[in-house]
Amino acid sequence: MRTVVLLLVLECVVMAQAHCEASALLLLGEEGGGIAGPAITDAEKSRAYWRKMAEEQLLSKVPFFRRQYMGKDEDPTLEDFMTNSNKVRSTDYVRFNKLVVERWCVLFLDKAHEGKNRQRFLWAGAAAYAAYQVGDNIRAAYEMVKGNRLPRATFTEFQLNTTKLHRLGTTNARVYNDMCWQHLAYERGGYALLKAIGDKGELDEAALEAWELISKGDARKGGVTDKDIQAGNLKLLRREQRVVVQKHAFDGVSAHIYATYFGPKVTSPIPGGHAFAGTNIADIQQRLDWMPVVMEDFTRHATSDGGKKRLERTFDEWIDWVSLLRQPKS
Repeated sequence: MRTVVLLLVLECVVMAQAHCEASALLLLGEEGGGIAGPAITDAEKSRAYWRKMAEEQLLSKVPFFRRQYMGKDEDPTLEDFMTNSNKVRSTDYVRFNKLVVERWCVLFLDKAHEGKNRQRFLWAGAAAYAAYQVGDNIRAAYEMVKGNRLPRATFTEFQLNTTKLHRLGTTNARVYNDMCWQHLAYERGGYALLKAIGDKGELDEAALEAWELISKGDARKGGVTDKDIQAGNLKLLRREQRVVVQKHAFDGVSAHIYATYFGPKVTSPIPGGHAFAGTNIADIQQRLDWMPVVMEDFTRHATSDGGKKRLERTFDEWIDWVSLLRQPKS
């Protein structure tokens, strides 16, 4: 009898522990950064799960990418855009950029929270403007190389524009692949879910530190002006420059290309923002020094009366434009 009682007690302890662990990963609503809902599943505790969801949100219902490849109809994947595979044409990067811009707009406007913008995803808001600026450069490069109209005497110029187009296009895709899933996972389960994914070695410490700060400000419903939210998003800005942008956009490309096509003065992607004050945009430290300025400019833009209205109007226009492109694939 004692043995049976002991087993029942142990079972209760195990069940209580399991309940606590599950509760720790419940969406904590206003306090935890997510939306109140059921316990997180094991499948959701993985980077692969959220990356797949991010890809589906980006490339769903966009039939203009479909084409014949190796004898059958295929749609290019996010991996194809990241690696510039044979399934991707140069013109695809122009359209792909619009889809990326729309995703960042949706995340910043926080559509998942019943229209209540909690303004904690400052990185996404700044990224929408930055991606739009990147899109301008992608379109300009594409206009120079489409149809291979440049004479062979100017092959160097053609080569430089091709490099610029593919570098910016693939980096745009890699930034999306690296950052969108983190936002989606945070929306679902807050910092606790990202920490669980990080404990499996699928998210680095720099990102976790940033999201922890964001979650602290989020618990206070701090919004754009909250110091922890600002600090966390700034960490995300600086991390992305180191982890993705430097490696895939700048490393291995001569300074001549960037001096020729970006110039010594790079304008800010934020309306009314301060231009890059350095001498070489390809220099990682100079860009890292610029990131606090970009974050300050975005904060000022998103909180001023005129800037906030312009931001919401612009982001809604970009979202509406892409919604016209999305349609069921035949």
